[in-house]
Amino acid sequence: MKPTPFSVFRCPYCASRRGVIAIDCEAIQALADSPLRSTGPGQKAVIPSHDIDVSAGSLGQPFVVFGACDRPLKASKQTLCPHLIGLLIDIDVFHATQRGEIGEPAASLCASWDHPWLLKQDPDEELRPFLWTEVGEEPGDTFTPRNRWYLAPLRQVISQRRSRSQIVVSGTAIVAIEPVAFLREVRREFNREKARYAASS
Repeated sequence: MKPTPFSVFRCPYCASRRGVIAIDCEAIQALADSPLRSTGPGQKAVIPSHDIDVSAGSLGQPFVVFGACDRPLKASKQTLCPHLIGLLIDIDVFHATQRGEIGEPAASLCASWDHPWLLKQDPDEELRPFLWTEVGEEPGDTFTPRNRWYLAPLRQVISQRRSRSQIVVSGTAIVAIEPVAFLREVRREFNREKARYAASS
């Protein structure tokens, strides 16, 4: 039986399994150990960054799994959270030495997912940097949307006893009750910021 994906995020607006984002530790380990990714003996393997495909991950294995938390789930049965705006995820794989020490990462993997509205309405990727760096609720943030939304930092350390390794997950997920309304609100503010900047230069 395929191992159960490890949950790293659960949407606060979802009452169903659709709001879960998990990682497939076995697939990640396979990618990290793949000779196709090795840069040389004893050197760190860097797995190229790429957009997440909900139906299949790198090398045909879904290392990021949508809609699974407490049971194995095939890629064809994944269900995407309807509130998800964007996902940035970094994964480092650390191997333990014979002494049990953890050193530098043996492999690194990063991936992202963007809402279809962003892919269509922001082809030049001007809005996305504003969304990820300027939108927030902390002092110093440029803009706080009125639409209900939530920005969640991701942080998990998963010990793999069989392979004597650790998988460290970090990143950010953004969700909103009404994703398109939220993104339109962010775009209006972004356009206002551009206009203010153009007027002052």
